[in-house]
Amino acid sequence: MLYGFLLLFFPGIILLASNTALYYLTAISIGSRLAIFVSLSRYWAMAVAAAVLAVTPAIVGHLAVHQYAARQMAADFSEVSSIKPRSFEIPVAWGGWQRPGNANHKDWPDENEARPYCGDICQKLLYSSSADSIYVTIAEDVTRDSKKRVVAIERSWRFRAERREFCPEILSNPIADVKNRIANGECLIEERVYDIPADVIFRESYQPKPAPPPWRYVKPRSLAAVWRDLQSWFHSDAVQRFALWEVTERVKILEVYEKIESTRKTSERRTQIFALVPPLPFYLGINNFGFTRFFPKVSTSPVEFKRIDPTEVLNRRYGINLECLSCVLPSKRDDHHLSPPN
Repeated sequence: MLYGFLLLFFPGIILLASNTALYYLTAISIGSRLAIFVSLSRYWAMAVAAAVLAVTPAIVGHLAVHQYAARQMAADFSEVSSIKPRSFEIPVAWGGWQRPGNANHKDWPDENEARPYCGDICQKLLYSSSADSIYVTIAEDVTRDSKKRVVAIERSWRFRAERREFCPEILSNPIADVKNRIANGECLIEERVYDIPADVIFRESYQPKPAPPPWRYVKPRSLAAVWRDLQSWFHSDAVQRFALWEVTERVKILEVYEKIESTRKTSERRTQIFALVPPLPFYLGINNFGFTRFFPKVSTSPVEFKRIDPTEVLNRRYGINLECLSCVLPSKRDDHHLSPPN
């Protein structure tokens, strides 16, 4: 057993360190050649070359990723909110979605119709009296028209809390405190709607990962053209082939629309970027191939720009604190936030 482990461990370490060893050996060989043309000893030349080349990829990677983030976040802004919203439309990703048929609700109508969940954020907003209604629009459902062409159908759902003698069956999974409230008659109502009169709309969109740099397809015509191509490569968003930096996830953009005097106004735009850059002095590569995936902290250094946290946005813009559920849930006798029974 031990011999088998060592037989796999040491070759794995060699493969893991091969990129770093190749990089520094190249630097040392270049330094030894430069010693012929400068008045330095071979050892000093190798040391200087290794030191210079050791910091170059990390510096270039950090500069490139920060410039990329600056370009992506150039349009970001945030205005102070002047409203006290009572209804929100939130993205599907904040709660998730499911088809009733896949959740063993075979007797439900339209069991194959995609329906959103009222997730943790939705439940906390409703049962903390921070909102009267939560709307979610789901566009992942797919159907076919009369000509058998695939079309996407958007469906909107409203979630609200209402006191009833008997609570209807729901698709959402209530959290512990909310489950107790539902057992006491404070029902979670899920209903299909065709109009969304929400005071605040949160919209999330995504940008694809960076495309390969276009300069490799261009034939250089002059020194100026070569310089422009190099600048285009440096400012391009895909240098994975050189392992200088990598965007690990799709760029996420959050836009906040507020209803002010019956008009929608964009009040905030926020961009989230996650990237990886090689740390010093170990250049083990940042692509998840081979043994590098087992050593993410050793082979990569994460860089994060403006994480999109729904609870932080709600707290900062509207003073709604959802970090502690027991702190925001009213007592069971406080039913002023519940809708009257139909």
